Amino acid sequence: MKKKIVRISPWHFVTAIITFYFLTNVMYELLNKEEVITQENYILKPMEEIQSNRLSFVLVHDESSICNKMKNNMESLASESCDDADFFEVDANQNTDFLDQYNVSGLPNILVFNDGRECMRLMGLISLENLKTIYTSLAKKYLKI
Repeated sequence: MKKKIVRISPWHFVTAIITFYFLTNVMYELLNKEEVITQENYILKPMEEIQSNRLSFVLVHDESSICNKMKNNMESLASESCDDADFFEVDANQNTDFLDQYNVSGLPNILVFNDGRECMRLMGLISLENLKTIYTSLAKKYLKI
């Protein structure tokens, strides 16, 4: 019995790549629906002078989907439980001097200050539960709560 040889012409290969590309993008869009953030539901304040005797959380972000998720987590933390801390945001695209001053190299990035000095730096997407745990431990350590 003769073996059949299957030949793939270049257009088969190109068609397969294009199909794969579109299918992966469709699946990504279906699985990663974003909550639309409007100006009305912002809780984080624009960066101001950091006060002493308080914890200050500064979220450095841009308009990427990961940064938007992190911003939602920070807003939830700020609205839920944190009366002894200030929450600020810095848009990385509009404040490049801030990025240089604090040596911020990746986004999203949270800088935590106590008495005006940086005491912790968190990078990447952090869940709300982990943010609460971090806030609680920092409040116990620095604010003696």
